[in-house]
Formats: sequence, C-alpha cells, structure tokens
Amino acid sequence: MTKEIVLDAIALSDLELIGIGGYDPIKGFLNEEDYKSVVENIRLADGSIWSIPITLPVSQNDAELLSVGDEANLIFDGEKYGEIKIESIFVPNKLNEAEKVYYFPNAARPNVGNVHPFLS
Repeated sequence: MTKEIVLDAIALSDLELIGIGGYDPIKGFLNEEDYKSVVENIRLADGSIWSIPITLPVSQNDAELLSVGDEANLIFDGEKYGEIKIESIFVPNKLNEAEKVYYFPNAARPNVGNVHPFLS
C-alpha cells in the first residue's frame, strides 16, 4: 500500500516550483546531505550553487510511519499532486539554518527552535 504525505500550502508551492523547473538545479526536496551543504556552503552536495533549503516538512507522527526507501503520494486538499521516494528522514538544525541562511541571530527568532522532521 502506498503511503501518503499531506502537504501544507508552502510545501505544495515548493512542489510546483520544483516540477516546473523554477528551482533548477533542484530536482526534488533536499535530502539531508544537500540540506547540510546548502546551509553550510550555499551549494548543493554536487557543488551546484543553491542558497535556500527546500525541504518537505512532516509531523513527528507521520515521520515515524515512514522509512527510507518508501514511496508516498503527495496530497493536498484530498488530491494527489505528486509522488516521492524517500531518500532521508532528518530533523534540521533550524537555529543553525536561521543564522547561516537567513542571518538571524538566535535571540531575534525565538520560535526558530520549533522543528519537525523533514523528508527528501
């Protein structure tokens, strides 16, 4: 049975931009290796320049039902918008991301620490 991941409006927008090439050279949501490389080096792991982490957030409960290698349908408002094969499941370091990507010191963003696992 194929699993499902329910998208929020931001994830749907990211999916559409990935699909139409608006996020070229990105071909999908970032895996953990690409996420860390973008945050630390402003590049994807393959060296391509990219400055903003594009990740797929899921709840902790949903993440516990998924495994690397699973395939899942991407659902928004009851309709399927795409499919994903899960390459990695990770919890991003949002404080580090806020400082290095968005240049916000910890104190300026008190809610930055609210994290969820991300899939790629």
